[in-house]
Amino acid sequence: MRQIKFRAWDINDKKWHTRVLVGTNCGHAIYDEERGQWFEFDEFCGTVVQFTGLQDRNGKDIYDEDILKFEYPVEIMDNGCHSIDGETIIMRVAFIQGCWIAKGKAVNYEFLLPLGEINLYELFEIKAYGKYPVKISVIGNTFENIELLEATP
Repeated sequence: MRQIKFRAWDINDKKWHTRVLVGTNCGHAIYDEERGQWFEFDEFCGTVVQFTGLQDRNGKDIYDEDILKFEYPVEIMDNGCHSIDGETIIMRVAFIQGCWIAKGKAVNYEFLLPLGEINLYELFEIKAYGKYPVKISVIGNTFENIELLEATP
C-alpha cells in the first residue's frame, strides 16, 4: 500500500508547505513552520498536490504537477526493440481518470503513446523487472519551473 501524503504550493509566499491536512467539506489546512501555527488553505491561497507513491532514480518523491525527465539509453534492448538513442523527454505528472500519468508532447515509441501520455505505475512496474532501462528524474514542477515544459521541442 502506498503512503498518502500531500504538499501545498502557496501562491502568495511562493513556497511549499509539507505539513498539510486535506479535508473535503471543511477545506484544507497547512502548518506554517515560520509562524508555528495552522492556517486555512483554499484555492485562493494555492494548490494542494498529492504524492504518487513513486520515487525517481535519486529517491526523490514524485508528486502531481512535478516535471520529469525521462532519459533513454543508447542501445538495443534484449527483446530486439530499438532504444530511443539517448533521447531525453520532458513530461509533467497529472492524475487523470484514476491514474497517475506523465503527459508531454506526442512521441511514438514502444512504451510512450502517440497521444503523449504514459501510465506511471505501468512504466515503473516494467522498469522494476529490468525490461525497460529508462532513467526518471524529478527536475522541477509546474509552479516554479513551467519554462522546463515550454522549452521542450
